[in-house]
Amino acid sequence: MNEPTELARAQQALDEANATVEQAEQALQQAITLHEQMQAVGANPNAHVDLTMLQNYRRVMQQMLERIHLPAPLVVAGSETMLPSTNLFERLRLWFRGDRSDDDLLRERHELAVICQDMIATIDQIDQQVTQMVQTYETNQQQEQHVAASLVTLRQQQLDIARQQQAEAQSWVQAVMTAIEQCQQHVDRVKQDIVHHQQELDRADQLLAHERRDITRLLAHLQIVKMKMIALDSNFSQ
Repeated sequence: MNEPTELARAQQALDEANATVEQAEQALQQAITLHEQMQAVGANPNAHVDLTMLQNYRRVMQQMLERIHLPAPLVVAGSETMLPSTNLFERLRLWFRGDRSDDDLLRERHELAVICQDMIATIDQIDQQVTQMVQTYETNQQQEQHVAASLVTLRQQQLDIARQQQAEAQSWVQAVMTAIEQCQQHVDRVKQDIVHHQQELDRADQLLAHERRDITRLLAHLQIVKMKMIALDSNFSQ
């Protein structure tokens, strides 16, 4: 194993894992903030439309319609009157002054009843539309809160995965460093063995040198003995 290259790869993986964890933590915090904002909007009473004033106006129209006391039931179909005209208000002013005939009063009562019924129908329609809008808004809020909560869960899972990768990268770096340390210890032991063997070789060389000197002296001594034996043999021969 090429330890420096492996250590560099492991360190790079650890750096990338650390960066991923940091990004995942930031994404999780953003998701939590978004979720809290969604919950705050959902809990805000100002986010809902207040229909109290509109209902009060409808009740006034209903009371006015009841005070007219028409002699016969009034049926209004397809009326498009939304607000009383200026002329009608003028006629009502004259009516309250008492400057109106019975026929005029009856006709004005019918016109006022038509206006009240139109206003009540319009208010009911607005109330229905606003109620639908509120329901749609609340549904959207619930969906947005659900999405925000799901995003928090997703970011948490991503952070857990990033932390797991970070732990694996740290283990990788630790394993490589441990392997390098073991290799270094082995190299140190080999160096010590080399020194020990070199010392033994030096001692063997010294012993060999001594033995060579001894052999040289022995050979010289044998040569002397041989020469003496040759001399003795010559003397005996004569």
